[in-house]
Amino acid sequence: MQSKIERNMNRIRTNTLMQKQGNAMKKKQTKSKKVSNGTRILEHRYLRNDPEMQELVLQEFENLQIAQQIYDLRQQAGLSQDELASLIGTKGSVISRLEDANYTGHSIKMLERLAIALGKRIELRIVDRKTKRRVS
Repeated sequence: MQSKIERNMNRIRTNTLMQKQGNAMKKKQTKSKKVSNGTRILEHRYLRNDPEMQELVLQEFENLQIAQQIYDLRQQAGLSQDELASLIGTKGSVISRLEDANYTGHSIKMLERLAIALGKRIELRIVDRKTKRRVS
């Protein structure tokens, strides 16, 4: 038969063990929340202390935004690449290239031709290089 002291010691050990397990579960849950945002993980691992890499990522993001906007506007207008190309006097392959996120040769003149054909206009801003870019 267990003494009262032994029973109390067993209860304390059990409670302590349960608390440790509970804390371990909380830590595991916290860790899973931290790794759930892939973008933040990549930023933390690869961009945090590398201004050159940050600049390259922002440049690529700008190219992606231009390409996506061209694609979205063309889709909204209900035009195929060939149809839009004929409106601006070029080939469908040119429109395809402009809609490619890896394309870096967007000219203001070509963007203006696209905008006019789609009933839009271009807004251009020149800002200080040190101004923080917006990623939207």
